[in-house]
Amino acid sequence: MSRMNKAASVECQISRIAIETQSCISIYLRRVDGLPFLQFSAGQYVALELVIQGKSLRRCYTISSSSQDRSTIRLTIERVNQGLVSNWLCDHAAIGLRLDVGVPTGQFVLPSESKKKLLWMAAGSGVTPFIAMLHELADAQLSCDVVMLISVKQRQDLIGYNELEALIKLLPNVKLVTTFTSETDLSRGQLGRWTADRIADVCPDLHERLAYLCGGAAFTTDMQQALISLDVAPENVLVESFFVVNTNNAREAEPTSMHVQLMPHDVRWKTDGTQTLLALSESQGVEIPSVCRSGLCGACSVTIKGPCHSEGREALDDASFEAGARLACMTFPRGDCVVELN
Repeated sequence: MSRMNKAASVECQISRIAIETQSCISIYLRRVDGLPFLQFSAGQYVALELVIQGKSLRRCYTISSSSQDRSTIRLTIERVNQGLVSNWLCDHAAIGLRLDVGVPTGQFVLPSESKKKLLWMAAGSGVTPFIAMLHELADAQLSCDVVMLISVKQRQDLIGYNELEALIKLLPNVKLVTTFTSETDLSRGQLGRWTADRIADVCPDLHERLAYLCGGAAFTTDMQQALISLDVAPENVLVESFFVVNTNNAREAEPTSMHVQLMPHDVRWKTDGTQTLLALSESQGVEIPSVCRSGLCGACSVTIKGPCHSEGREALDDASFEAGARLACMTFPRGDCVVELN
């Protein structure tokens, strides 16, 4: 697999590590050359590249620190099921570890209209872009009206709680409500999952707000459906989904034999359907352009003619998906098919 474009990345090293929860850490990165990072907006992410067991791997992580301090960036990383890179970093990150860091990118950012009313909904590590956005609001002294709804399993799973409290004290127009899905202590706050009724109750002026959703694919899908059921226009819902392909599910499928043709290279492969199209191409020495490998960036978008199964579609809009576009990093062939690079 080709490495990240060096012209679009910088070598950094970890300068500090903070324990956020039992399953989550934050790493602080500085450029090795001592220069500041490129300007970025709160909510954007960077791609990390590191070598694990001899393989060069790339993953994307949201910058959770203030965009005003470019001498250091903070990435908050949560341990997840099937998360090869995230779990490795949680176990092995150390001061001085060097990583290649790509340029900041992403459209999940604050609106240009500073007085726009907002609804933020997050689950787990999905809170990280909102922490960065709170820093941006506080740094710019913006009086943006925000209702922030967070869902975590238990109180100890809430990332950055003290930081959130400190920032909200500086932002009187930000309202934070947290619900716990596996908590038993009623004194800790609201219990249960967010539903359409609960959202409408906490946020009665919902239709005046631009909604931002961030978390796992199941959470963002459920919350998007809840908002639409409350007659929120789909164009007023922005989604950033943290997604991990569950390759075990693919391997449980009955083994079979099929052929995949990749165009315009006109190469043909025989496969049993247990590898994603991206993994299949890499195993055969042919590169499909990719960055995050988790469905967020859309760099590995391809058009497929033939049967396939996709584990997610986060970076694709409805029109592209209906036209046959799929993300190679999370799509498995289910029969003979032709794959065209987009």
